[in-house]
Amino acid sequence: MFRVPAAPAPDPAALANAADALAAAERPVVIADFATRPPYGWDHVIAIAETLGAPVWDCNSRLNFPSDHLLNLSMAPKECYDGADVVLALDIADFEGPTHVRDIATRTVVNVVPETATWIDIGFTDVEVSKWSMDYGRTFHAHHRMTADPVIGTTQLVALLQERIGRNADLAGKIAARGAEIGKRHQRLRADWRKEAEKHWNKVPMTVPRLALEVWRAIKDEDWVLSAGTLHGWARKLWNFDRPYRHAGRELGTGTQIGISLGVALAYKGSGRLVVDLQPDGDLMYDAGALWMAAKYQIPLLIVMYNNRAYYNDWNHQIVIARPRHRSEPRPYRHGSVWTGARLRRPRPLDGVVGRRSDRERRRSATGASAGGGAGQDGQAGVGRRGDPASMRPESSFRKSRESGECRLSSYARAAKLPRRAPPRRAAGRSQAGGNGHGHATRARPHQD
Repeated sequence: MFRVPAAPAPDPAALANAADALAAAERPVVIADFATRPPYGWDHVIAIAETLGAPVWDCNSRLNFPSDHLLNLSMAPKECYDGADVVLALDIADFEGPTHVRDIATRTVVNVVPETATWIDIGFTDVEVSKWSMDYGRTFHAHHRMTADPVIGTTQLVALLQERIGRNADLAGKIAARGAEIGKRHQRLRADWRKEAEKHWNKVPMTVPRLALEVWRAIKDEDWVLSAGTLHGWARKLWNFDRPYRHAGRELGTGTQIGISLGVALAYKGSGRLVVDLQPDGDLMYDAGALWMAAKYQIPLLIVMYNNRAYYNDWNHQIVIARPRHRSEPRPYRHGSVWTGARLRRPRPLDGVVGRRSDRERRRSATGASAGGGAGQDGQAGVGRRGDPASMRPESSFRKSRESGECRLSSYARAAKLPRRAPPRRAAGRSQAGGNGHGHATRARPHQD
C-alpha cells in the first residue's frame, strides 16, 4: 500500500536564526498564502501570530486566519505593513501581490513594505515553480529561507520563540503592548467597513457592500461555506470567517468561479452545510452550462447572482484614466460598456434549479428570502441582484478609491432607464444603386433570396 511520505522539516540552524530575528523585531508581520493546506494549519497560523503579537495578512489562496481575530489586518496594506521590520512569509507563491499596491492611473507599483525589512520564508515556493514564470513574478530573495512544511515550521518556531520570551520579561511586555495596538487598528477597520456598507443603503441599484451585508444577515445563523468569490473583498470585510472550512479560497480568474463553486458544493453534499456562491455575471457567461451539472447531479448550492450590467474592466479603465487628467468621467452606456436593461435569465428550463429574482424596487433583503427552506441544502437555488459597480472599483493608493463615499455614479445607475439610441442614419448621397456617400460609385451586389 502506498504511504504518503513525511512532510519536510526546516533546517534547525536556519530556524534558530529566524527565531532570533523575530524576537528582536519591533514590528513583525505574518503573510499567509497556502499555510493552511491541511485544515489544522489554521491553528498554527493563529499560534505564531499570537506568540509574536504580529498582524496577519491573509492572501486568500486558502482561508488562513479568522476574519474577526484582533490581529487580522488583511486588505488594509498601510495599517498592516506600516513600520514592518521583519516579514514572515508562510508558503507564499507571489510575494509582490500582497505587498505591492498598483496604481493603474500612473502605471506605477509601490512597495508598501519598508526596503530595510528582513524577510523569512517557510514553504514550498521553490519546489512548486515550473516553466510558467508568469505565475510567480520576480524571484523572491528572502534573508532566511527554508523549504519545509509551514505547519511543522511554525510549530517549531513557536517553541523557539516561547523559550526566548520566557527568559525576557521585557520582550513579553513588548509583545503584549504590540498586540493590543494592532487589535485597536483591527476594530477600527471593521467599524469603518461596516459604516461604509450601510452608507447609501437605499441607492438603486444597491451598492456592492450592501449586497454583501444583506447576504450575511440571511446566512449567518446557518452552518455556511463561501465557495470562491468575495464580492471584491466585501464578504471578507463584513462576514465572520470563524472556522477553517468557511471559505475555499479566491477564484482563479474569469470563468473559474462557477466551476470551483460546484466542486466545493459537491464536496459538502450531504454534510448539511449551506454552500454559498456570490456569482459574478461575466464569470457565469463563460460557462453557463455548469448549471446543468448542478441539476443533473443534484449538487446543493445557493447562487447569489451579482449582475453589474457591464464588462467592467473597460469601464473602470476609462474612469481611472479620466480622473488624473481632470476629465469628466465617461458615460459607459454611450460607449457600449453597459448593457441597458440587461437581465440574466436561465438559458433553458432545468429541473432542480430554482430561480428567484429580487426586485430592486422593493426595500427587502438582497436574497428576497431566508437562506433556509431547503435552498442550497436539498436543491439548487439562484437569486438575481443588480448591483451598482461604484464600490467594486479597483483601488489605487492604498485602496482608497473603492471606499470613496462620493463616486458620482448616479448617471450610471440610471443607465438602464435610458431610451435606446436611434440607429445611425444612412449617409447623405448614398443610394440603393450603389453610391457610398462620398461621390464614388460602388459595384452593385447581386440580389440574394
